Amino acid sequence: MSEPNLLSQIESSLKEVSLKYDEITKFFDELEELWSTYVSKGKEFLDACEALKFRILELLAENNGIMSFCDEKIEELNVKMEIGIIDSETYAKQSELFSSTKNKCSEISKELNRILSDISSKIAKMKERIEKRPHITDIDELKERAEKLKESYDRGEISEEDYEELKKRITQLVEILSIMA
Repeated sequence: MSEPNLLSQIESSLKEVSLKYDEITKFFDELEELWSTYVSKGKEFLDACEALKFRILELLAENNGIMSFCDEKIEELNVKMEIGIIDSETYAKQSELFSSTKNKCSEISKELNRILSDISSKIAKMKERIEKRPHITDIDELKERAEKLKESYDRGEISEEDYEELKKRITQLVEILSIMA
């Protein structure tokens, strides 16, 4: 084959590679944008969860206050009954009312604590996901290293053998990370 034919084939291959590269770059940019949106929405979600968590803690405090109030009232009724200020029928009715209220508050506390535990778990998972470095960034770093490697090779700073070996390793890592992403 003549040099013009080889050059033509190389130019054609370069166009093909460039188009593929542009597609891949566009795809990576889209993934990066999606990741940014995920992180942003995740942070909004975390803020809402933290507000709910705070409200649950407020309700638990109020609920505990009501239970303490009921305990005090029951104790007060016991004293009044012992010294004869109230009769046994009044004691029974009022004591039952405060005991029933306290039992309902206890059930409410259990449910609030269950919700608090669940939301705290969800918050922890979301924080972990958001704070993790996304795979796409690792792929981007590998792409940058591949470009720097090519530049070093083009400048004659590394041998063809070293270039091909390192390029192969980077390509394998990109493929693995792409599968994991």
